[in-house]
Amino acid sequence: MNIMLNNYCNLKCSYCFANCDPKNKVNISDENYAYILDFFKRSGHSELRLLGGEPTLHPKFEQWVNDGIKDPFFHKIQLFSNALALDQELSHSIVHPKVSFLINLNGPKVIGEKLYRKTINNVENLVFEYRRRNIEPRVTLGINIFEPHFDYNYIIEESKKLNLKTIRYSISVPSNNNQAGTLQHYESYVPRLVEFLDSCHENGIIPHIDCNNPPKCIFSNEELVNFIYSGFDLVHKEMCRPVMDIRPDLSVARCFVFEDYLSINIKDFDTVAEIQEFFIREIDSKRFFNPAFKECDGCRFWQEKKCQGGCLGYNIQNKSA
Repeated sequence: MNIMLNNYCNLKCSYCFANCDPKNKVNISDENYAYILDFFKRSGHSELRLLGGEPTLHPKFEQWVNDGIKDPFFHKIQLFSNALALDQELSHSIVHPKVSFLINLNGPKVIGEKLYRKTINNVENLVFEYRRRNIEPRVTLGINIFEPHFDYNYIIEESKKLNLKTIRYSISVPSNNNQAGTLQHYESYVPRLVEFLDSCHENGIIPHIDCNNPPKCIFSNEELVNFIYSGFDLVHKEMCRPVMDIRPDLSVARCFVFEDYLSINIKDFDTVAEIQEFFIREIDSKRFFNPAFKECDGCRFWQEKKCQGGCLGYNIQNKSA
């Protein structure tokens, strides 16, 4: 489960699927954060995953990360950030073997050269801080793919420079801003996506598909075979499971895409497992009765339950269209 520390950000990405309204800034309270930690402990859930908005902007971010480091119950702390506010002092305070970072690295064409250089400087300081302590850097750079002819060279080069072995990537999920919700939308990404994956392979980098695994039918048989040969998880990953985001008011959504479709309150459940079972029953179990695209009907990948037709959000979007 992810804990959403706040709902605001220091960037305004056009593709963002989170509702980060700068006019309505909300931070999770001490009381609600403490309730979540107690809930996790009752559930035996020993991983902290902190996100936002931009979590580093929460006034208690540094303190709470260090509290998690000191707490023997929590074995892993994963932080999701754009690194823009992750300065050298903050990195020095929170780098620890328990702590890992997923850095959403927007390119200079997206956020501008000035912000990009500041981000890169912070990422390099973060990686240096791990190595200074003789810890293998627990840092993964991530790219959100939101246009067919996306630039990926910058993230390959930075990963090589820092000797980081994994890149997290995702095609942007349905949002209020874009995404028509068609199979052709996915198909338009294929040529550049194949180039990106090949470049990762050539440079000894493992590409890890996160949210929105694209439908297998958009690739040729030759491309699928090459993916299998290269060991890409894009082929082997079949169904996503509920990630579950706990918002500052203690409401819970299956993931950001479903936050306005169905949410519950953590106080109505006793354990993390109960919440996961609820979303599987109410959303995931219905996926094969509601194909994302008309082309899914009769597709062997769909029939064999080897593909969910891309993001589950399209099931809801196309059904309500």
